[in-house]
Amino acid sequence: MIEPDSYQNRDDSDLNAKRNSARTEDPVVNLIAGGLLGSVGGAGLGFSVSLAFTGWAVVAFFAGGVAGGVLGMALGYFRGDGFTEWLKENLWRFW
Repeated sequence: MIEPDSYQNRDDSDLNAKRNSARTEDPVVNLIAGGLLGSVGGAGLGFSVSLAFTGWAVVAFFAGGVAGGVLGMALGYFRGDGFTEWLKENLWRFW
């Protein structure tokens, strides 16, 4: 009689729980989410400034996007999972 392989029959629930917890604590996800939200908001602010100062439109739009992206990435990194949870709850269409 052939006995089943013990590796195939083991319970992987602990392994899956470790994978899920590691995925939610990943700072790269927080960086990306913060960077996207910050660059969209910063570009919007840069666009509104470019309407007031038409000669500096491209510079204001670009600088607003970059500054907002950097600020959003810093916010996402330092606030951690609380930041992404806040995004999921309040800006669910963005997420």
